[in-house]
Amino acid sequence: MSQLQTHLIAAAIGATIGVISAASIFIYQKVLEKQQHAMKNAHLDEVDRRLTELQTELERLRVQQGQQRKKKLSRKHDNDNTSTVTDNDTDGFSTAATDVGDDEFFDCSDSENNISDIENRTIEATYSGLDLSIFDVHHHHEGYEEDDYLKLRNLTDSYPDNIDVVWRYARSCYKYSDCITDSNAKKVTICAGINACEKFLTISNAYLHKWYAILVGVHGEFLPIAEKIKNGYRFKEHVMKALEIRPNDADLHHLLGRFRYEVASLGWIMQMNGFLYITRRWEEDQGRLSRTLDYLIALDSRTQLLIFPEGTDLTESSKEKSDKYAMQHHLPRYTYTLHPKTTGFAYLAQHLQRANYLDAVYDLTIAYPDYIPQSEIDLIRGKFPDEVHFHIRRISSADIPMHDLTLRKWLENRWSDKEGILKRFYEQKAFSDEIWPVTKMLPLRAAFGFWSILTGMTILLLIISPIFQLWALIHAAFFIGLSILSTGFNQVEMGWYWRWKNYNFQAKRS
Repeated sequence: MSQLQTHLIAAAIGATIGVISAASIFIYQKVLEKQQHAMKNAHLDEVDRRLTELQTELERLRVQQGQQRKKKLSRKHDNDNTSTVTDNDTDGFSTAATDVGDDEFFDCSDSENNISDIENRTIEATYSGLDLSIFDVHHHHEGYEEDDYLKLRNLTDSYPDNIDVVWRYARSCYKYSDCITDSNAKKVTICAGINACEKFLTISNAYLHKWYAILVGVHGEFLPIAEKIKNGYRFKEHVMKALEIRPNDADLHHLLGRFRYEVASLGWIMQMNGFLYITRRWEEDQGRLSRTLDYLIALDSRTQLLIFPEGTDLTESSKEKSDKYAMQHHLPRYTYTLHPKTTGFAYLAQHLQRANYLDAVYDLTIAYPDYIPQSEIDLIRGKFPDEVHFHIRRISSADIPMHDLTLRKWLENRWSDKEGILKRFYEQKAFSDEIWPVTKMLPLRAAFGFWSILTGMTILLLIISPIFQLWALIHAAFFIGLSILSTGFNQVEMGWYWRWKNYNFQAKRS
């Protein structure tokens, strides 16, 4: 057997294993989706049944309440005094005059028109005379979307502090937005529901966090890719909060599984480029960041870390949040940039300084004199700026503070300087008269030619070569699997490295 045949057999075996792995992941995902769909249908059937029971029980109690009032009025008239119902009368009402036991008693008095939680299927009415149960019934039927949305919007204006009105309004925003064809009107409706929920996010209410997360997820359709990724983790955060309160909610488990699937579809590309996964929860991110920095220090080689303290692109929504943050912390509002997030940068700089590994920080500011691309769609349409200007400043490690609070303040001051630099740029269409001259064009042209040829060859091979297609499929399946089962390829790489270091250490000791 020739060497070529051996290589072909090995390649075929590897490709077969890759295809089987990819197919297994795909089949598992489909089975999981079917199970979750079945659980959700069962859950909705249970909700319908419970709501029907609650409606019947509520009507029965209202009749009983009316009868009780008549008895009290009759007793009051007969005795000609103004005494209230005694404790014995109340006990008789709660046990003998109803079929509802102590664990399922509804207080339907005029002063508190509340309905308690039965087996975690709640229908709240926390204001006198306010019955919201009809909206729960309509939610499971078609044809009420616009009517319920308008009614709940009015109720939200009338009862802005009633969390039970607000989360139902958020739910109606989601259902109504699904019926809207105009994308701008749909976005406005979704944002209205998100804004209504935000004042209650510190309250532990599963329904509020659930529908807030759903609206946040739908809102991602209108965001650029960087903002969409950040938005996805906000979605996950509130799904997890809702699950802590209602761990058996099948809808929430389905949403969480959907989030992991969406992250997997993007995450493998980021892993190949060495992205560090963060969740925006510092208690989790700190450990992951610490392990990554320790790994880079242990390699003892030159490393460049590219970080974005703003955390996202400059868009209308991100600027609104930045302005809100500035108002809360008595900071100036920015026009050309966003306020930086200081926690991650401060931790990173201090960690590297303590290890004597930080040489310098390069402060990089980018500006476009003619056209500013707003999203990846602009790039696809060919809307590129004619020029891109860079303002670069090298800051030695010795000039960077080491104390946490001082370092955070230093970073905020740098962003204040950036605002001034960008303001002057857009007035003068240049950063300064001192421009770094490009004396050699050959390296730039060579790099451009190399990447253009490589991209073209890759596309061509994906079209005409079955072997290359299988190779790409194997790699895609590998990285997607890592996204589902771990937090990225870099974490696996670091695990292998530390095991290898430990093995060498044990070998030297023996």
